[in-house]
Amino acid sequence: MTDRSRLTNALAVAGQDVQWVCLLCDGAEESARGFEPPNPPVCHSCARRLRLMKALTSKALDAVLAADPACRTADAHTFTSPDVFDDEPESARQLRENTAKAVCQSCPARLACLTYALSVRPLEGVWAGYTADELRGYAVRSEVA
Repeated sequence: MTDRSRLTNALAVAGQDVQWVCLLCDGAEESARGFEPPNPPVCHSCARRLRLMKALTSKALDAVLAADPACRTADAHTFTSPDVFDDEPESARQLRENTAKAVCQSCPARLACLTYALSVRPLEGVWAGYTADELRGYAVRSEVA
């Protein structure tokens, strides 16, 4: 939250007629006297977008689970990096990711998993045969295109 949004949102609580700032898009919204901004302060457009994303993400996850993913019976550590405090050598990381990608190659849930991963944009792990870094690259290219 920006300093500007903290101030304007605090003024609304004091009962003054103010503009408040959306937490997500930094867009200004009008707040009538005596009415507080929503908590968290998110404009109508962003709130609608968040509800839609939540619904789509939930449906995508249901589709992954319904397709009987191969990772369900595999070792979960194959698909995720070790604990934050554990160091993973580069060669071990590459071996782990290649093993996970091999499991994904024949997975019946691969397309559903890719759809889910592109909607949640994971920070780590292997999803549908792609690392989180590879998925971020695809997401950026698709937004630009």
